[in-house]
Amino acid sequence: MMCPSPSSCGPSGDREEQLQSVKVTHGLLFVFLLTFFCFLAIFFVRGHTWRFLNPDIDSSLHFLDKCSIIQTDPHLKGLGIKHLGEYLQASERMTLLFDPSYPTRLWCIFELAVFCRFRDMRDLDIVVT
Repeated sequence: MMCPSPSSCGPSGDREEQLQSVKVTHGLLFVFLLTFFCFLAIFFVRGHTWRFLNPDIDSSLHFLDKCSIIQTDPHLKGLGIKHLGEYLQASERMTLLFDPSYPTRLWCIFELAVFCRFRDMRDLDIVVT
C-alpha cells in the first residue's frame, strides 16, 4: 500500500529503524545458532576426536551401581534396579572391586551373574581391595 503523503505514514526513519532491528535480530539468531551447533558438534565428537589425536586415551564410560542408581528416591531406585540387567548387557567390560563382604551382597552376585551371562570372562577385571 502506498502512502498518499509522508506525514500520513509516519516518519521515514521508523521504517529504517525497523529494518535495522530485523537485521540485528537475524544476526543475533544466526550467531546463537552457530554457537549452539558448534557446541553440539564438539560435545558429540569429543570422545572420537581425543581418541583420534591420542589413541592411548581411554574414553570408555563406567557404570557404578552405587552412583548410577539413585539411592534417595525409592521409585527411581526401583527403576534403576529393574533396568540393571540392561545396563550390564550394554557394558563392554566390568571391574569388580572384591572385598570379603562382596559375596554377602545379593545385588553384587546378581550383577556379576548378569555380566558373565552376556560377556566373556576376559572382559571382567577383578581388583582385590
